[in-house]
Amino acid sequence: MNVNDFMAKLAKQTTSPMARNAAARSQTRRLEKVSLNFIGNLGRYQVIPMVSEVTDFPYVSGSVRQINIPRKTTGEDGTEQFYNAWIHLCPADFYQQKDQTGHILSSLTAEDEKLLREAHSIWDELYGELDGKNNYDLIKDLIRRRHYTLFHGYCLNQWKYSPTSDGRVPDRSNFSALFCVTTKSFMQAVEDNIAEKKIMEGGSDDWIERVYNNNPSGRDGFIIFSISRNKNQPGFTASVTHEFNRSTMLQGITIPQEDLELMKDPVATFLGWQASKQDEELSVPQRHLFNAPLIKETIEFMTNRLASIRSAKSSGSSIEDAIKNTTDLALQGKSVVNSSVIEEKNTDPFHTPVASNIDPVSSAPVNPGFGNSAFTAPSFASFGKDNSNGDLPF
Repeated sequence: MNVNDFMAKLAKQTTSPMARNAAARSQTRRLEKVSLNFIGNLGRYQVIPMVSEVTDFPYVSGSVRQINIPRKTTGEDGTEQFYNAWIHLCPADFYQQKDQTGHILSSLTAEDEKLLREAHSIWDELYGELDGKNNYDLIKDLIRRRHYTLFHGYCLNQWKYSPTSDGRVPDRSNFSALFCVTTKSFMQAVEDNIAEKKIMEGGSDDWIERVYNNNPSGRDGFIIFSISRNKNQPGFTASVTHEFNRSTMLQGITIPQEDLELMKDPVATFLGWQASKQDEELSVPQRHLFNAPLIKETIEFMTNRLASIRSAKSSGSSIEDAIKNTTDLALQGKSVVNSSVIEEKNTDPFHTPVASNIDPVSSAPVNPGFGNSAFTAPSFASFGKDNSNGDLPF
């Protein structure tokens, strides 16, 4: 008898079902997404930032068109449940990949680019037909545009802005996340603080790589940023400080390997279930994230809604009725999906029921922008600007 083989088989037989299920769950683990336009997430953060393996830059920044599409699912008992999904129509330069030589290029095919332009164009028509700038209360649960800055990081400490929060004691510590900032002032704050630190360091920028790298341990720096409501106008304001020469403070801090595996591409994390799954076997930098079937479905939905609203306008009916009728038709024509799919999309099931209006970024119930993407810049000094309302609190 082979004793080693015997012991291995024994261990396999005696492993509890609970332990086996836990191992299976760990293989489908998802990264937390912290939406920084959600009132409960406002505050101050101490974060070790990670660099995208796709772009070799920590931040992805640009304006994302979004449309809320109704869907339905059936539970195990056969009852129908309804939910809304905010579909992301990202700018073309969000879709990047590396070739075999490490050169960064667009991952979009010519057909993908054509389809994305069509989606953007129809979204613009729909937004214009609804007069979105002047009808916020009417369209806020249907269509919106936000300027996102996305980055991965390991949060050492989080202090919330709330009446019950003690500013000296962190509300949370030691967790990995995708941070989704919706105020354009954030990247300006990053740039301004780097310029200030360079002056203090006699013009040297050697310290930047000590803050921005992908080392799991032995880190020397971090960023401290704050997101709060703008006191002078609607929206949010941001501040960012870079700290380095902090190796003693960070001694003993190690980012878990399973978290590192999930923090390779901010765009992939942002898209989540909306990203294409056709080449998941490839390394992250080589993946093709553009989901053509989903974009086609979104185009069809927006086209139908646009036609309904134009028809309502021409017949004298209210736009409100047109929106409701289009939603009802969409639900009637929607194929029923398995409830496990919805569970997969809900990354925070303890706070958000499956059958609710879900923001795919924050995984919170729905309540309560354009420019060049900053992540292709060769340095921290050039960031796109636009006139969108991306930093507004909706």
